[in-house]
Amino acid sequence: MSGKKLISVVLCVLLLMSSVFCVSAEMPAAEIAVEVSALDVEVKVTTEANSGRMIAMIKNKKNTVWVGIEAAETYEVDENGKSVYTFSMRMQPNRETDIYTVSVGGNVALTEKDFQFANVSQLVAFYNELALADASDVYALITSEKNVISYDFDAYKGLTPEIRALADAEVAEIAEIDDVTADNIAEKNNIFCAAMDDIMARAQIADANTVTEIWLKLVTAKNAEDNTAVYDTKFLEKSNAETVNENCVAFGFASLSKEEIQKALDEAQLLAVAKEQGYSALKSAFQYYLKKGVLVLDNTAQSAYDEVCDKKRENAFFEQLKLLDNDTVENLVENVPEAAEKAEAEEEDEEESSSGGGGSSGGGGGGGSLGGNRKNPGTTLMDGDAQNTVVKKEEAVVSFSDLDDVAWAKTAITALAEKGILVGKGDGKFYPNDTVTREEFVKIIVTAFSKIDAKATASFEDVAENRWSYPYIATANKMGLVTGVSETAFNPMGTITREDMAVIAHRAMLLCGIEDGTYTMDFDDANSVSGYAAEAVNQLAGRKIINGMGDGTFAPKGIVTRAQAAKVVYELLVLNGGVK
Repeated sequence: MSGKKLISVVLCVLLLMSSVFCVSAEMPAAEIAVEVSALDVEVKVTTEANSGRMIAMIKNKKNTVWVGIEAAETYEVDENGKSVYTFSMRMQPNRETDIYTVSVGGNVALTEKDFQFANVSQLVAFYNELALADASDVYALITSEKNVISYDFDAYKGLTPEIRALADAEVAEIAEIDDVTADNIAEKNNIFCAAMDDIMARAQIADANTVTEIWLKLVTAKNAEDNTAVYDTKFLEKSNAETVNENCVAFGFASLSKEEIQKALDEAQLLAVAKEQGYSALKSAFQYYLKKGVLVLDNTAQSAYDEVCDKKRENAFFEQLKLLDNDTVENLVENVPEAAEKAEAEEEDEEESSSGGGGSSGGGGGGGSLGGNRKNPGTTLMDGDAQNTVVKKEEAVVSFSDLDDVAWAKTAITALAEKGILVGKGDGKFYPNDTVTREEFVKIIVTAFSKIDAKATASFEDVAENRWSYPYIATANKMGLVTGVSETAFNPMGTITREDMAVIAHRAMLLCGIEDGTYTMDFDDANSVSGYAAEAVNQLAGRKIINGMGDGTFAPKGIVTRAQAAKVVYELLVLNGGVK
């Protein structure tokens, strides 16, 4: 070693060790992440420090061997505004297998992180043994002391035996780890770790022990190449994620192929909708998965469903199907003939009752039957006179004195107020910039498009039956327009977010029989829209039912004002042909 290099090393060591004697409160803290790939060790240090020199050193736990030491003054800034210093070091091939320690100091408080390093010859020997192992031997080998691979196997060890056996079968088939040598160990190690990541992602989706939050992140992952979704999660929402998870793990996997995972997710989503949402949501899911080929009807069920469609009796059919026990896809298929029979009997009873006269076919107060006219299901959201729900602008007689600063919503507010869908506050003002709560928006959407279903019930613990909003929430919940913030809570007085308003409005649009189109969300903050709301925002923005904030953003987590709510409901009525 040259004299200059020796002096440099000594200075680095002195600077590193000086951190020990500094008062910790005076030195920024540091977090260390270590990634080992064969001989290469990458150390990332995250800290608030943004000046001075940082020193990193690798030593063995006994503190008898210094493997390497480096200094750095440059860093990158992460998304949280912290400094990230990166050190790349290389271990000697003949280093013994042991626990080593990374120590950092200098411009931060002395911090240490342990990691395992495997001697190359031992690592090569283990990979070659693993490559020859049968699936039945993989678990024992990976959990043995022979395993010197630097990979976190904790999640693998926690898999249920059934799913782990499927994972072991795939590990045994990783052909790329054949013929490992000291020359290609780094490449082979990277291949194995990437393969394990892929296997574990699918195994954790299928496994009952996976935490719901981790599971949800895995199933909503996107492909790195084109940012498209890895799996179809059309009917997966934050409110039903736990139920979909439970249905998925009960699937009975024959393999961990992506096709098998997708089939399990499809069936799990369908059953979750059947259990937790209204008949209109069940209708959408049933038809979607029938078309996709996931839901396969036998001859009896297919014949019954064809007759339902021929007689325009879909809504009555799905109302009845929703009431039956649909805990498995097989049960759902078996229930189709019974639901069809009950729907026909119900319609015959209604026709007998209406033949006596005296009934009105009108929507009553600007409403109708959400989900369509039974005589023409799926084509309109409202019955009878519902096409007159929104009056001509020149016919409106309701006026408010405080609409000048929301001219963009004046027509919507005035028209909806004329039919009693919206009201002021009794002083000649509408208060367009006041915020809207979840229960208030539900009332607006139900009043605009429906009439209260007196038979509807809701089991939210925070919505008592004597609460003014209960009949609106129960009606909307039964029809699949709304769900709670959890299985037991609705949060009626919480302010509704712009993305949640979009989700409800989109469901109403689908109930109108208006199908989704092909649109591309063009907001600067599109990535901030929650996954469960992305399609709703995309569809409504594409049809100009809902707009941005005027600065290129959508503000998905922003509050909804009375003027914004009026505009969205009005434009949705316009789209459905409700303006004369």
